[in-house]
Amino acid sequence: EPNVPRETVSWYEATAFCRWLDVQFRTAELLPAGWRVSLPTEVQWERAARGTDGREYPWEGNFRSGLANINETRANDGPCNLGRTSPVGVYPDGKAPSGTLDMVGNVVEWCRNESERPRRVASKGDCLRAMRSSSWIHFSFHCWVTIRRGDHPAIRGRYLGFRVSCSPPDRGSL
Repeated sequence: EPNVPRETVSWYEATAFCRWLDVQFRTAELLPAGWRVSLPTEVQWERAARGTDGREYPWEGNFRSGLANINETRANDGPCNLGRTSPVGVYPDGKAPSGTLDMVGNVVEWCRNESERPRRVASKGDCLRAMRSSSWIHFSFHCWVTIRRGDHPAIRGRYLGFRVSCSPPDRGSL
């Protein structure tokens, strides 16, 4: 299925894909000078999901049924439970202020930084890595954009995937 998130992927594999994609973009001269393709940091991820107005969900207001691919039946939050990933864009009313889709639901997403030391973004080592979002197995409590997790970078799960970020040069902060 070409339009569903890639899942069951480790942090190492997601990072390797981003490196490969970065080279492809550079070779095709599709990136402005100094820009790079990578996993987003938690700060980048949260900004895209939450915007600047302090939202708890990517959409305005409280939890609303039908705005994300989660298991609403698990906590009696609604009737929806697909029981698997869904194509990107199936939940357009749940989009974030940045216009990004599926910032909650579908898959939990790897971030570039370490979980226990968020300012560390080295692309090697076996420190726990940060993960953001919720997946199709989670219920509404796990849909807050501030929920964070961390796990070993080799772990895989059918609920675990990644998002690609294209960003300008670092300016001394995340």
